[in-house]
Amino acid sequence: MHINASPDRLQVDCGATVSRIPSRYIGNSEVEPSNISLEMWNKVTMKALGTSKLLLENPKTSKKYMVKFVMV
Repeated sequence: MHINASPDRLQVDCGATVSRIPSRYIGNSEVEPSNISLEMWNKVTMKALGTSKLLLENPKTSKKYMVKFVMV
């Protein structure tokens, strides 16, 4: 996928409640502060830095998607 026009690999988890992404992928996108705490499958908790909507593009089909991510 392309994240904000930059090619990168993504791992899709269809059973996940939220989509999370490292903050280095956010770039110049607007970040909304958040009080979200995520609990992983192994009971580890992680505080989110915020949320952001990013434009993803599938380079093979040229389809574009606006996806809300939780930044960690």
